[in-house]
Amino acid sequence: MELNTPRKDPYSSLSQLEETLNKKGFEQKFSVADEDSAHNEKNEVFKASEMSIIELHRLKDEKNKTESTMVIALEADNGTKGILIAPFGEGSDATVDRFLQNVDAGQELNKKY
Repeated sequence: MELNTPRKDPYSSLSQLEETLNKKGFEQKFSVADEDSAHNEKNEVFKASEMSIIELHRLKDEKNKTESTMVIALEADNGTKGILIAPFGEGSDATVDRFLQNVDAGQELNKKY
C-alpha cells in the first residue's frame, strides 16, 4: 500500500491522478452511502468490511491552502476496484471519515495518517 503525503505526491492534478489509477484498474467511482457501506456507478453496494484501501493520496488546493482532497483507491473482496474522492481537512465529511475508519479497521492504516 502506498501512502502519499502532499510533499511526496507526484500528481499535480486530480485528473492526472485519476488517469493513473484508472490505468492500474481502479475504473469504478465509489460513493459513500453511510458509515458502513459504499456503492459504485452500477449501484452495487459494498460493506466497509468487504473493502480494502490500496492507495491513499492527498492533493492540496493551491488556491485555498486549507482545503485538500483525498483520493482513495479501494478494492472490494470480489475484485471490484474503484476510487473514492472526498474532501480532507476543514471540509471533510464525517460519514466518509467513519466509513474509511471501518474499512481500515483491520489494516492499521489509521496509524499512518
